[in-house]
Parts: sequence; C-alpha cells; structure tokens
Amino acid sequence: MKVRVAVRLKAGILDPQGKAVEQGLHGFGFSVDHLRIGRLIEFEVPGADQAQAQAAAQAMCDKLLVNPVMEKATIEVLPLRSPSPSSPAPTATTTPCTPAAP
Repeated sequence: MKVRVAVRLKAGILDPQGKAVEQGLHGFGFSVDHLRIGRLIEFEVPGADQAQAQAAAQAMCDKLLVNPVMEKATIEVLPLRSPSPSSPAPTATTTPCTPAAP
C-alpha cells in the first residue's frame, strides 16, 4: 500500500517559513494571504492491507513523523497498483493522524 502523510502546523503556531514565502510572493506581485508551509511524506508499506498500512502509518506518526504539540497530520492510504483505462480508479482512505494516549 502507498501511504501519504500530510503534516501541517496547528492553528496558532507561528510559521516563519510561510510568512517569508508569502512576503516573497507579494514582492513578485502575487496577492496571497495566510500562507502556511507543510510537508508531504510518501512511502510504501509492502505486503500490507489497508488496515495494516493505516495502523503502521499511525505508529510512525506517533513515534517520529509528527510533533503532536505543534503539528497535525492526515494519513492517506492508497493501493499500489496503477489503474488500467478499463478499471475503476483506486480508492483512498484519508484519516486524521491522532496522537496516541500517553
């Protein structure tokens, strides 16, 4: 299964990188407001079904990928196979990455 973890800063957390990019875009004449920078982490979980991949991604978020004090994340699990023109597009499951209880 292919997994995507989108990590963003929580509301209220200052984003100096986002502010610098926003000001740079203003300097180029673009009108943008409230720009925030996040990160996208993609990886494959070999031999896993959707539930196993989701559980593995959640554990990875809890242990390393997400700082729950400052960040929030969503986990998206996709099938690995590429769709053929005659087959339906693969379905994805997207869920919030919730920190484990202490």
